[in-house]
Amino acid sequence: MRSRRSVWWPICAALILTLLVGCWSFRVRNASPAHLQEPLNYSRNDVFDAVLGEAHKMNLEVKVLEKASGLLRFETIRLSPTQMDQYCQYPLESTGCRQLPTSLSGAADANESGWGVLSITVLVTSTGADSSMVDIRAIGETAITVRSVTHALSVESTGVLERELLDGVKQRLGT
Repeated sequence: MRSRRSVWWPICAALILTLLVGCWSFRVRNASPAHLQEPLNYSRNDVFDAVLGEAHKMNLEVKVLEKASGLLRFETIRLSPTQMDQYCQYPLESTGCRQLPTSLSGAADANESGWGVLSITVLVTSTGADSSMVDIRAIGETAITVRSVTHALSVESTGVLERELLDGVKQRLGT
């Protein structure tokens, strides 16, 4: 009789452990860059300068500046989990029986979880003598800790920061 108990005990323990670990399962939502495109009735050089001025006003860090091609790339300063919630979508979705946090501020903890950076790429192209097209793409990066394991993740932008940048550019140009 004792030998039957010794056989079933490890099997039951393994089953319980499997159920508990499965409750913490989640999937990562795929992140694709947010895209905003708008024509402006100003020359490419005027628009390029307005984008650069507005980015400076918004305290964005310039990573790439190529006036000949019209390409600019900016990064935000380090964003708090609350700011990340404003500018990015939460990347995790619970697939188990335990509910995960539903926001980056909800996932914040002492391990720096939920803090991140938003990268914005702007391409200004000429469409005529006094007209141009502004193409803005953005994607975020963050780290989230789940069950003591930190996951570095790309997060999709909500489009808020890109819209703020474009609205500021239009205001600078007088439109």
